[in-house]
Amino acid sequence: MITVLFAIQNEQEQELFRTVLEEQDQPMHLLVPASVNDVDRLVTSGETDIIVTDFRFQNGGFADWLFLWQHPFVILAEWKDYERLPVITADQTSDFVIRDPEHRHIRYLPLVIRKVLNNKESMERHNIDLRMNEQRYRELVQALPDIVYSLDGEGAITFVNDSVTLLGWDPVELIGKHFSVLLDDKDVQRVSRLHVLPRYEGKATGEENAPRLFDERRTGERRTRGLEVQLKHRNAPDRISRISYGAVIAYGEVNAAGFNLVPNGGGSPGTVGIIRDITQRVEADRQLRKSLHEKEILLSEIHHRVKNNMQVISSLLNLHAGGIDDEEALRRFTDAQMQIQSMSLIHEHLYQSEHFDEVELDSYIHRLVLYLFEVYKVDETRVTVDYDLEQIPITIRQAVPVSLLLNELISNSLKYAFPECSRGRIAISVHRTEENRVRLRVEDDGVGLPETFSIATGTTLGHALVRGLTEQLEGTLEVDGSKGTSFAITFPMEYTSVAEIP
Repeated sequence: MITVLFAIQNEQEQELFRTVLEEQDQPMHLLVPASVNDVDRLVTSGETDIIVTDFRFQNGGFADWLFLWQHPFVILAEWKDYERLPVITADQTSDFVIRDPEHRHIRYLPLVIRKVLNNKESMERHNIDLRMNEQRYRELVQALPDIVYSLDGEGAITFVNDSVTLLGWDPVELIGKHFSVLLDDKDVQRVSRLHVLPRYEGKATGEENAPRLFDERRTGERRTRGLEVQLKHRNAPDRISRISYGAVIAYGEVNAAGFNLVPNGGGSPGTVGIIRDITQRVEADRQLRKSLHEKEILLSEIHHRVKNNMQVISSLLNLHAGGIDDEEALRRFTDAQMQIQSMSLIHEHLYQSEHFDEVELDSYIHRLVLYLFEVYKVDETRVTVDYDLEQIPITIRQAVPVSLLLNELISNSLKYAFPECSRGRIAISVHRTEENRVRLRVEDDGVGLPETFSIATGTTLGHALVRGLTEQLEGTLEVDGSKGTSFAITFPMEYTSVAEIP
């Protein structure tokens, strides 16, 4: 049964409506108030389902205050009342019927009443669904371990979930406070719109170079990602927060999820965002960097000491060589001394470098040539060196055999290619082949090699050293002695990390 509060003072319409309800067999019960006081009593008693009234009841005072009772209603209006109707009946739970001189509007009235009540029922069901969805989303947000927040256009907090208690705050306390209370002071200058955007005024940044902001406000699908901030505890420094660092994802006025942020208090739209605890990652990264720095210092010291020890060995050989009269023995001492020195240069190069796992061949070759010219007291105007060196890093495992090869080949050119102080040229080239192999060539335009020479059958210590070192590098050796002397060694590159493998 539908209870209709029929606040119409026209007795003829009252009777006609009762008659229509009987004729149409409508399950409706009429309550006819005599005054506004009766209306208030009947409405607040909970007996009324819908109100039917007009602009004549209580001189129109009741119609103007219908919104106070929050009940669905229908207005019986005259044509002259048309301009007032859109304002009063704007809600979907209200409607109007224009009076007809022959009272045909009364027969139509039950249909309008049912329509308004159906609209109300539909809206209530919809509102229940909305409230349930809102409750589910709120429970989900509260269950997240991340801090979820929203800001208004001025950067004040309008919502924050319970995870913020890890920073010592009660969520209710933060409402209305500026977001800067959550961040370290120096980070506020770095991520706040007020401080950052003036520096970009008039500049086109594009999405990639746009500043990362905690209070992101750009429209469209852009959002701030990967912004890392330092958080502070409410009671710091008296208490230490479990969270010290957070990674922020912030969305602007219209975000990537496709909804608009509703302005707060009539102001401009603001920001929603998530702060994820990355303290463990930051601390682990810090410890890793510290450990890496310590290892770099240790490696540098090791290479430095190895280089010094080799220098000591070289000096000892030099002292012993002073007491040797046999020229062949002296030559062997000198060769051994230079081989040690060439390896010493590798370790000197490493401890002075930022990378301890690789050696740049081009810079090493220049230093080795200068050293050998000094040892053999070669006039640089008599023997010139042409360099054609590609920047190729080789691993420390390959660096020692390569240094010994270079030492042997360059020394041989300086000792044997230009007899009786003749002039000449040495050419040293290093290139990477298409098969990612290193091709190292040392050649001179000196006297060349005998026609019967073969590196494979050579019996000298130098020949054996060149063959052995080439095999150690898993490389191939090519020798040409027809026009001067040319040694070319090709060996596979080694990589210091998987990322470098082509």
